Amino acid sequence: MTDKEDDAFSLGKLPLDALIAAALYQPPALEADPGAHLLGLVRDPARRLNTAELSRLRKNSNLTVSQLATRLQRQGWDVSSGQILRWEMKGSSDAVPALVEAIASVLDVDKERLLTHGDDNQLAELRSSAKFGELVQRLAALRDVSMSAAAAMLESRLGAAVYRGNAPDLDQTLQSLEQLVNALEQRDR
Repeated sequence: MTDKEDDAFSLGKLPLDALIAAALYQPPALEADPGAHLLGLVRDPARRLNTAELSRLRKNSNLTVSQLATRLQRQGWDVSSGQILRWEMKGSSDAVPALVEAIASVLDVDKERLLTHGDDNQLAELRSSAKFGELVQRLAALRDVSMSAAAAMLESRLGAAVYRGNAPDLDQTLQSLEQLVNALEQRDR
């Protein structure tokens, strides 16, 4: 570093090339950021929130949904009563490990009690299908998000899917997701 550059740093000024480099910096997508994984800020599809257990443990702690949401908000989590109620009723694919740990802390239980482990076979089969990959690509392009974010968006729709009162099979699920992506494409035209 030259004396001139050293003086610029000591005066709190940055050289123009450093300012340009900082402006051009693009942080990695959350899913690709090792720090985010380390901090538990990236969801783990193999370890999902056990919604029935969440409801049971919350009730055992004599907390309402609203009280749980308030306590999580005090810890800095952006959650609402409606979101927690939705988790308890429909399931959750958006609860990251750090949030599950915060819930466990509020409920004063081991976080493992709030988790289910492993993907069910249909979800694994869905993820490995070429059609799902195509839908993820279309949605990622449409929403200008990463592939993993688009996949998470589609997977978050699976909890509400039913077919004549039963869980849909793989083909029905793919058809439903394709109709969703088609509708979004039509709306954005």
